[in-house]
Amino acid sequence: MKNKIEIEEKINKVLNYEERYNLLLSKIPAHAKNEVINNISKKTKFLIELSRKSNWEQEAILHSLTELEREKIFNSWEWTARPEQNPPEGYWATWLLLSGRGSGKSRAAKEWLKKQILTKPGAYMYASETDKKCKQNIDEDPESLINIIGRQYLKSKDARLQSWTFINGSVLFGLSGFEPDKARGNNLSGAVLDELAFYLHPKESLDQLEYALRRGEGKKVITTTPSKGSIYILKEIIESPNTIVTGGSSWCNILNLEGTIFNKLLKEEGTLLGNMETYASLIEFDGKIFSTEWFQRNTKINNSDMDRIVVGWDPSTTNNKESNEDGIVVCGKIGEMGYVLGDFSLNGTIEQKTQKVVEAYRTHKADCIVVEYNQGGDYLPFSIATIDKNIPVKMVHASRGKKVRADPIGQMYEQRRIFHTEYFKKLEEQMISFDPDHIKGTDSPDRMDALVWAFTYLFNVEKEEEGKFFNMHSNLLGF
Repeated sequence: MKNKIEIEEKINKVLNYEERYNLLLSKIPAHAKNEVINNISKKTKFLIELSRKSNWEQEAILHSLTELEREKIFNSWEWTARPEQNPPEGYWATWLLLSGRGSGKSRAAKEWLKKQILTKPGAYMYASETDKKCKQNIDEDPESLINIIGRQYLKSKDARLQSWTFINGSVLFGLSGFEPDKARGNNLSGAVLDELAFYLHPKESLDQLEYALRRGEGKKVITTTPSKGSIYILKEIIESPNTIVTGGSSWCNILNLEGTIFNKLLKEEGTLLGNMETYASLIEFDGKIFSTEWFQRNTKINNSDMDRIVVGWDPSTTNNKESNEDGIVVCGKIGEMGYVLGDFSLNGTIEQKTQKVVEAYRTHKADCIVVEYNQGGDYLPFSIATIDKNIPVKMVHASRGKKVRADPIGQMYEQRRIFHTEYFKKLEEQMISFDPDHIKGTDSPDRMDALVWAFTYLFNVEKEEEGKFFNMHSNLLGF
């Protein structure tokens, strides 16, 4: 009886399957249809062929299959995976799944890691954008890695260390893109970096994992849809001779796209954002002042080589959870060349922000702190003096608009006179996204502003806006 009910359920899934599949195809852009048709799973091919037969033929075919065969066809990854979701053949050290939103790339990476954990006992790592997402992806969501592997294979877990031990001896560690240094000291056999482009520290996370991959094959799988500021790191990965790239558009997973995401994809079709998020196109986003192609990186510069170093501080006008961040960016110069040395920007109380500014000053042995005081920020030197009254503070006043102030610094970038000593994700995204003609509401390019103030002071760009210089040690109360 149970077998008969199961067969009837399968037939109900097969009836008109091709008709329903074609209906979905008719709703997507015409240029995407061939990609979808040529990239279907073994299960989809089987069900389309089966749906073309009569009911009694379908029943006969399904009855002829064993229960294990039916389970394999309808539920196994071997049959449900599309071609680009399977690991590449031949040698590779990095498999980059560069795909559109909702295309099933994360599931493909989990299936690869499942096979590694169960068949090649060793130490593995799974990284996500945040600690919360890492826990969800590994152990909390219905399609979590542990559920895909099977909880019967799990021996124990340590929530404090965020580690899972399996009965065959394999160990899995979780990693947040906010804390890449936690990968240090590990001897890993393999790793997955899920949605790398959205990590706070993508470059550092990738570097630390590569140092840790020193057992067995040491392979890593990276999944991501591009973001505005991720082109640099993605191009670097793609250009590596040991990288193989696969992927497809969001439409390839059409059978599993439901609800608002389907309409969202259609709405963004033909836009730059749609090309990036639906088709995973590597688009060079350029703002009206800064361009991604102007960002140069030089990581071999020492602070001791600098002629001068300053901390640019662009304070927010309020100090609460809804406030914009305070931009805190460290910049230096050697001759006529500029260098971005650090980004310490944050949101918090005025005490927390001041502590961070002083930390940036001390870490980079800066000459002074350059503070913008348009919004009644005259109290900021006093705030700094409560920590260290010997720190020189330069107060600057913006009498001109953001575009006018930023243009000369943009020209320095275009002239290739400014280097970034590392990949400053949030700062760079803010710079290339800034459109002075369309600043929305209370949006503020705080990090960009801090950088502009620092370089403006270092290169004396705005001589007419010299501002006030405070030395709290020589004259704490008299200005």
